[in-house]
This record gives sequence, C-alpha cells and structure tokens, in this order.
Amino acid sequence: QNIHGEIAVTKANISAIEKETLFDFGHIIEPLERADLTLKPWVSALFNLHATDTNEALEDLTQEISPLLAKFSNEIISNEKLFHAIEQVYLNKEKEALSQEQLTVLTETYAHFVRNGAKLKPEAKAKIGEIEQKLSVLSLAFGQVVLTDQNAFSFYTNSKDDLKGLPENIIFQAKEDALNKNKSGGYWFGLA
Repeated sequence: QNIHGEIAVTKANISAIEKETLFDFGHIIEPLERADLTLKPWVSALFNLHATDTNEALEDLTQEISPLLAKFSNEIISNEKLFHAIEQVYLNKEKEALSQEQLTVLTETYAHFVRNGAKLKPEAKAKIGEIEQKLSVLSLAFGQVVLTDQNAFSFYTNSKDDLKGLPENIIFQAKEDALNKNKSGGYWFGLA
C-alpha cells in the first residue's frame, strides 16, 4: 500500500469516529488513537531513513510526501466534527471512570488539537495549514543541508598526539575507518 492508500484508511477511520453519537473515551479517543495505526509506522520508517541514510530517490519522495502529510494533519486538526467529539469527551471526563493513563491520553489529545488551532476561525485554520505545508518542505531542506554537512566533514590524522584522551574503542574504530577509506597508518573521524 502507498501513502495515499494509508491516508485513505486513516480518513475512513476518522470518518467513522465523526459519525459516533456516544461521546466517551471508548467511542472517540480510543478509535482516534488507532485511526492511523497503519500510517504511523510507514511515515516513521520513511522519515527515520531520510534523516539517517538518504539518497536522491528518498529525498524526492520525502519532498513529495511531506506537504501531503502536513495538509492531511491540518485537515484532521481542522475537522470540526472530530474536535467537537473530542471536546465533549474532555469536558465530561469526570463522568467516566478513566484510569490515569486514559486521562493523560485524553488531556494530551485535547491539548494537541487546541495548540494546533482547532478552536480558531476557519480563515486562521487555513492560514496555519499553509504555514504547516511550507514548514514541512523547509524542515526537510534544512535537514538535508545538515546531513550533507555531517557526511562531508572528516578529520584524518596519523598523529597519536591528536588522540590523547579518547577512549580505546573510539581510537580502534577510527583506525578501522581509516583502513576502509584506504588510509592506512592513521585515524579517520566523521560525524555520520
């Protein structure tokens, strides 16, 4: 399944929550926590890989997907039916016998929606959505610059004086890295 399919599954799950008439933890918050179960691992794996070991194809993919995910996230936050249901559960939390964990999840869910603009007027929500989409692209670009700089940095030395104070395992690894870089008799250090 691709990202569009995973988003469609999540949208269907949220649509089912919107239709719910019982505003309690089990009918609103629990399903919301599970709504993106198939999307989350996919997105996490993609962006973790992008942050640590990217290539041109992966870079292109994340540049395409990041604004799409930002837009989707904003749609969820701006969903008035969904927020109304969450707010009703939050405002009536004393009527339920919630565990401390459930209360924490409820409070954090409600706060997340409020902090991200769920109570704003539609025009302000739209403006936040635009900003989030731009920010998603800029964040990726910045991360790519940092990763490129990390990968570009290296320090090579053949002087043991430069290694004073370093643990033996670091020195050993630097020597191995130098051999892998065809620089025998020295020590190679990189940031990545």
